[in-house]
Amino acid sequence: MANNHPIHLIKQRTFILYFLSFLLSIVFSVIILGIVSYQLTVGSLEHEIIKSSSNALQQTNATLVSTLNEINDVTFQIGLNGSVSNYLYNTDNRFLLNAIHDTIKSYKQSHDYIESIELYAKPNKHIISSMGATQLFNNQISYQWIGKMENSKAQTKWLLSGQHINSEYKKINIISFIRKLPIGYNLRLGYITLHIDEQSISSIINTFNIHEDARTYMIDSTKSIISSLDKSLIKQANDQVFIERIVNNTKMEGQLTTPNGESLVFYIKNNVNDWIIISEVPYTYITYKTNKILFTTLTLCLGIIILGIIAAYYLSIRLYKPIIKLMAKAHVVDAEPQENSKNEFSYLSGVFDHITIHNKNLKKDIFLSAPALKEKFAYDLIHHKYTSLADVKEQITFLKLQLSLHDYVVLLIEIDNFDAIFEHNNIEDINLHKFAMDNIIHEIFIKNYTILTVDVDMKRLCLIVNVNTNEHLLHCENLYNLSKELIQVILSILKIEVTVSIGNIYDSILQLDMSYREAHDIMNYKIVLSKNIMFYEHYNNDVRMNYHYPIHTISHIINNLKTGDANKIARYLDKITDDIKKNYNLTYENIYRIFNQVIDSLILTLQELQIPLDKVLGENYFIYKELSNQKSIDSINDWLKEIFSKCCHFIHANNPDSNHYVEKIRSYINNNYKKDIFIDIIADYVNLNATYMCRIFKQETGKTVLEYITEKRMEEGKTLLINTDLTIGDIAGKLGYNNVHSFMRHFKSAEGITPGNYRKMAR
Repeated sequence: MANNHPIHLIKQRTFILYFLSFLLSIVFSVIILGIVSYQLTVGSLEHEIIKSSSNALQQTNATLVSTLNEINDVTFQIGLNGSVSNYLYNTDNRFLLNAIHDTIKSYKQSHDYIESIELYAKPNKHIISSMGATQLFNNQISYQWIGKMENSKAQTKWLLSGQHINSEYKKINIISFIRKLPIGYNLRLGYITLHIDEQSISSIINTFNIHEDARTYMIDSTKSIISSLDKSLIKQANDQVFIERIVNNTKMEGQLTTPNGESLVFYIKNNVNDWIIISEVPYTYITYKTNKILFTTLTLCLGIIILGIIAAYYLSIRLYKPIIKLMAKAHVVDAEPQENSKNEFSYLSGVFDHITIHNKNLKKDIFLSAPALKEKFAYDLIHHKYTSLADVKEQITFLKLQLSLHDYVVLLIEIDNFDAIFEHNNIEDINLHKFAMDNIIHEIFIKNYTILTVDVDMKRLCLIVNVNTNEHLLHCENLYNLSKELIQVILSILKIEVTVSIGNIYDSILQLDMSYREAHDIMNYKIVLSKNIMFYEHYNNDVRMNYHYPIHTISHIINNLKTGDANKIARYLDKITDDIKKNYNLTYENIYRIFNQVIDSLILTLQELQIPLDKVLGENYFIYKELSNQKSIDSINDWLKEIFSKCCHFIHANNPDSNHYVEKIRSYINNNYKKDIFIDIIADYVNLNATYMCRIFKQETGKTVLEYITEKRMEEGKTLLINTDLTIGDIAGKLGYNNVHSFMRHFKSAEGITPGNYRKMAR
C-alpha cells in the first residue's frame, strides 16, 4: 500500500521534469536574447558611427567655413584700409607704399595659416608682398593669379595656385583667395590675394576624424582635389563617376557607399564657395567592431548557459524537496484532498484550497468580532493609507457602513487646558471623558449626517462627516451650528472646554487626508484666532509664513525689570501683543517662540541678579507649562504681566542696593578715564542700554557719566600740572583727549582759568 501513495508515484519524475523545464527555458531565452542583443547592438553601432561621422563632418565644415570667412574678412579689411585705397590712385607715394607693406605684413604675422599676402597695383603694375619685396608684374608664371583675376568678372576668387617657395625655401602647395580693389567701386585698380598653406587647411579638415583609418579631403566643382594630408591614399577621388554623383547631388550633405563597397562615404558642401568636404570610413573598421561584439555575445551566452544549467539544477532541488515534504505532511490537515489527484499540483492545490478557506473564515470571524475595525478604517482614511476607491468601497461594504465615496469633511475636536485636566485625572478618567465625548458627538451629528470618529491622540478626537451633497454654504452653516451645540453640551455635561476646527469639504473620500491636515493646521492657530470654532477656508488666506522677533522691545522689558518698573514692562508687553495681532501674520510656532524668548530673558535676568525663580513664583511652578496652557494671546499677555509684576515686587523688596550698576560704571571709569572712552563702550561693559545706564547713574550720583569722566580727568590734570613739567599737550594726551584744545576748554570750564595760569598760580 505504501508504494501507491502519491508521494511514491511522482517521486521519480518530479525532479527530472523540473530540471528539464528550467534548463530549456533558460537555454531558449539566452539564445533569443543573444540574437536580439547582437542585432540591436550592431544596429546601434552602425547608427552611432553614421551619426558621429556626420557630426564630425559638420564640425569640420563649421571650422572650415569659419576659417574661410576669416580669410574673406582679412582681405576686406585690407581693401578698406585708407593707405591701400589712396595708393591705388597715387602710386608714386612712397609713404603709402611703406604703410601698405607694414599693414599686410602685420596681417600675415597675426594669422598662422597665411603663407603670404600680395597686393597688385594695376596703375604701375607693382606687386607688394608681405615677404618684403616689391616687384614689377611682367606676366611671370608665379603671378598667374593676376591674369586669372583679370579674365574674371567676379569680385573674389579662390584658386589652386600650385606650388610655392615659402620663407624657409621649401616647396609647399598653396591655395589663393583674391579680391578686387578698390572695394565698392566698379573700377579694377588692383587685387589683394592671400596665399594659404594647403597643409593648414588639411589639418582643419582632418581634426575631427573619428578613426585613424578615416580619410577626409576636399574637392571643388571641377572635381579637383583641393586639400588632403596624403593624396596618394585617396582612391575614390579618381573615380569620376563616383565624384560626379557627389558634385551633381542637390543635397548640401549626405552619405553613400563606394562602388567597390569598401567604404562608407559622407560629404558636406559649404555655403562660402564650391568646395565639398568628403570623409571615407572603411568598412573594415565597422567589421572589426561588429566581430568584437559577436565574440563578446557568444562568450556571454555560453557563460549564461553554463550558469543556467547550474541554476536549473539548484532550482529543481529547491522545488523538489519542499513539494515532497509538503505532500508527506499533508495528513496533518483535518480534511485531506481526494486521493485520485492527477498530479502533485492538483494534490497540493486541494490541500491549499482547504487551508485557505479555513483561514479566510477564521479571519472574518476575528475581524467581525473586533470593535476597533471601524476606527482603524477611519484612521487609515485620514492618513491616506488608501489610494484606490475600489479598496475603500470594499472596506465600506465589509464593515456595512452607510457611506458614499464622495463629499467629505473632517472636524477636529481638541480639549482645552488638557495639561491641567491631566494633572487631576488618571488615564482611565480621561479615556472615560473621551468616550463620553464620542457618544455626545454621535448623538448630535448622527441626526444630519453619516459619520465616523477616530481617537487621534490624548487630547483630540477626529470626526469624519459624509455631507453627501454639493450645497457647500448650507453645510458650512449646519456644521457651525452643530459644532456650537457640541461645545455647549460637552461643557454642560463634562465641564470640559473644547475647540473645533473644520477643514474644507472635498469631493472624494480619498481626499480626507487633505481635509484632516487643514483642520489640524488651523487648530494650531487657535491661540492667534481666539475662536472656539474655526473654518480653514475662512482663515487660510490670513496665515502667512512671516517672521517677527521684537528684540528691542524685549531689551526694554529687561532693562525695566532691572529697575523694577512694572508699569513700563506692562506697556511693552502690550506693544508685543498689538504687533502680533495687528501688524504681522505669523505662524503659531513664531508666536510661541517670541513669548518663550521673553520668558528666557526673564530667567536669565533673574539669574544675573542672583534671584532664584522659585523664590518669586514658588517651587512647583512650571513657567513654560503654564505658557502652553494659555488659550489666547490676550491671556498670555495678562499672565506675563502678572509674572513680571511679581518679579518687580520681589526686586524692590529683596534688592535694596540699587547702586550695584553705578559702582560698576564708576569702577570702569576710574580704570579707563585716561583712554578715549565712549558711553556705548561703558554700557556694553555693564550690559545695560546706554540711555538707561545714563539715567540710573544720574539718579544715583547727581552727575552725568560725561561729567564724572571730566571730573576724574580734571583731578588728574591738576596733579600733573603741579607735580610735573609735562607740556599742556602731553598732559591732554595722557588724559585721553584727542587734542589740546578740548582739554583746555574743559579745564577752563571746570576751574575758571586756563591750565597754564593754574600751573603758575599753584607753583
